[in-house]
Amino acid sequence: MSTTTNKITSQLITQEDAVIYFIQKLDIDMINTLLDEERTYQDMEKHNFVRKLGYAFDELIDSGETSLNCASGKCDAVKCNYQCRGYSFTGNNSEKHMDLIIEKDNQGKVLDIYECRFFLCDGKEKRNSYETRVRIDRE
Repeated sequence: MSTTTNKITSQLITQEDAVIYFIQKLDIDMINTLLDEERTYQDMEKHNFVRKLGYAFDELIDSGETSLNCASGKCDAVKCNYQCRGYSFTGNNSEKHMDLIIEKDNQGKVLDIYECRFFLCDGKEKRNSYETRVRIDRE
């Protein structure tokens, strides 16, 4: 492992830190390794969630993305997961994005990950465009 890789991975203190980092890198294999087999994510068994997240990563890669930028924010829908914290992952070459709520415990262990259709990035007055959203679960 290179010195740069060791430095980066040593900064990933919690499972949440690592999941965010590897989503940004579009690395589905590491996401699969990091997520708990016994948990469900977005009300799906882990293997189904990872498969569908992989399809979303493929869509981003096929459209020219090589990494994703990350901005924190929250759900802005009162009748949904209002005020739940999460992240908007936006392509480095376009406005394509995924808005995800990442639930975690006090130690940063990931309890759930799910899409948010009403996500508002911190410091912004309006939501990301629906037209540029990349969906994990298209059903």
